Amino acid sequence: MKGKMLLGLTAILMLTGAAVPVKADDVWKFDAQRFVLKEYTGTETDVVVPDTMDEGVPVKRLGTQLLAGSETLTSVVVPDSVTILDVGALSYDNNLSEITLSSNLINIGWNAISSNDALTELTIPASVCIIDSYAVSGCYALKKIVFEGACPLIGSEAFVMLSDDVVIYVPDDQIEEYKKVFEENNKNLNIQPSGKPAVLYSAEDYLDTENLTFDAETGSITGYNGMNTRLTIPESIDGVPVKAIGKRALWEDPLLGYVTLPEGLEYVGEDAFSITDTLKYVEFPSTLKTIDKKGFSSYRGFRLDLPDSLEYIGEEAFSYFSVETDLIIPEGVKELGPGAFSMASRLQRVFLPASLEKIGDNCFRNSPITYVYMEGLELPEISDTAFDKCEYLRDIDLNEKCTKQQMLDVQALVDAQGLECRVWRNQNTEVEYARFSVEELPDDPSKLYLTGYEKEAAKVRSYDTYTIGEEDKGVVGIADGALKGDQTITYFAVPHNDEFVYVGKEAFADSIVEHVDLFDSVTSIGAEAFRNCAQLKEITIPASVTEIGENAFAGCSGLTSVNILCDVGLLPEGAFADCANLTEATVAAGSIPARLFEGSALASLNMGEGVTEIGSRAFAGTSLSEFVIPANIPVNGEALEGIELSNIRLSADATDEQVLNGVQH
Repeated sequence: MKGKMLLGLTAILMLTGAAVPVKADDVWKFDAQRFVLKEYTGTETDVVVPDTMDEGVPVKRLGTQLLAGSETLTSVVVPDSVTILDVGALSYDNNLSEITLSSNLINIGWNAISSNDALTELTIPASVCIIDSYAVSGCYALKKIVFEGACPLIGSEAFVMLSDDVVIYVPDDQIEEYKKVFEENNKNLNIQPSGKPAVLYSAEDYLDTENLTFDAETGSITGYNGMNTRLTIPESIDGVPVKAIGKRALWEDPLLGYVTLPEGLEYVGEDAFSITDTLKYVEFPSTLKTIDKKGFSSYRGFRLDLPDSLEYIGEEAFSYFSVETDLIIPEGVKELGPGAFSMASRLQRVFLPASLEKIGDNCFRNSPITYVYMEGLELPEISDTAFDKCEYLRDIDLNEKCTKQQMLDVQALVDAQGLECRVWRNQNTEVEYARFSVEELPDDPSKLYLTGYEKEAAKVRSYDTYTIGEEDKGVVGIADGALKGDQTITYFAVPHNDEFVYVGKEAFADSIVEHVDLFDSVTSIGAEAFRNCAQLKEITIPASVTEIGENAFAGCSGLTSVNILCDVGLLPEGAFADCANLTEATVAAGSIPARLFEGSALASLNMGEGVTEIGSRAFAGTSLSEFVIPANIPVNGEALEGIELSNIRLSADATDEQVLNGVQH
């Protein structure tokens, strides 16, 4: 009788077109320890995935390519027990036209619903928190996608290779959030209101305190026995603040996909979340200071948003890291431990903060990084093996204001590791790239001079190279008179390519330029290069300069600050005399020419140890409020004429002769 009743029910379902539940034990292969369906061998066209297996064990995951590649499958119902769709779980099914997703689904994995040629509509439940890259892709018949909840985390390529006619319907009260995310992902999709408000979940909805084990003496979470895919760890348990996640507390968890860590948490212990291959996102608190050894080893997350409070990332903390976005280490982190990001299979670009003091052994070993940026003016201690076997690393950029010696030191380190990597200093960030007219050097057609500018941007730098014909040619200078009389450019920056060496005669003469970044690749400044640049406010002449032409800065009446790092003796006598607005100057080295600052408004002077002599009337008539005569430098008595004697003092290391001359003065 029981068999007849079942047969009758099956017949009714077939007649009504409803999906027929298949017999689970016969066609499904199930991993009960990881709650995942791994294989389906049935031939049904309409499949209802079972919600339990093996005498009541819940089905929580649809495994990798579980229902992929079918030619007969037309519909799938995913039960509410399921929280994770693994890679390609419902993909490449040519006749699959209907998918009903679990109302408790948290994570739609990479390529999970892709290349289903017959699928026309898809509803994404409000519970979904993460949609990985290519999750819904290659479904060209798809015309309608409906979101029911708040905007989830969406991978940059989550919705690609879709019909131009597809419309994405989102809750009316969430439309701006969805538009923002899709715009950030550079996806121009048709987003429309669904006519319904969002069904909202909060972090508190994912608390599972009764399944956490807790050491009240140390304030540490020591284990978890629940089955949440999204888990919120509370700020306190029985009134005791949660301060740490202990050793192996949640390691190898087969379901954990999204974790919210509590405010007040300071420490993530050894192996705390390691080998948790379903973990896609962690909300870190603003109080976290330390991630210890292998804390998140094998993290294959959607992205990594580390908090500004973090100070230490320990040994192999993120080894076998696999995240498709840039790695941005926040300001505040002081040390990256040995192997911290080693074997990171998808890591390409790394940004390191100014606070960083140490990069440990093998920190990025055998990771496919291509680019590294170091923000600090003081470079961290970098292990000789920090970038070991990073064979794809091609560029390391230092802060734009780092010295050439710092650049050479890092270059030596990567050279010693046999890497084909070039170390640079970052481009000036106050200007933008702009295209200039160029011409080939007569004696070397592989190199270019800038010859003019016809664009509208006022704060600019040239491109490092230009393609002439089929050949890329580097810019090495600005031609004589190239920007003479220019009335557009107010800020010009030399490309930081270490190849730009020449500023031509009259290059900026009679122009309105206010700021010039010459960079320390420049070796030659032509005669009258900045003549009558009355709006030029400040200039740094780099130490690399070996030649300065006559009247290079004549008529620069608006100068307020000059920074002379080259041999000051290259400047002509009286180069900055009578500059009524010049109040600050640095002179690093060389013999200061006669009358260099005579009659100017100079009030502050930084004189380097490399200065060898001070010429006649060099500072006469200035407004210096203090002048320290360095040791062993001959000072012409007229050099300081007009400066109050009370404003002059001798270095503690001054010679007897200097003391005598000072008294006579």
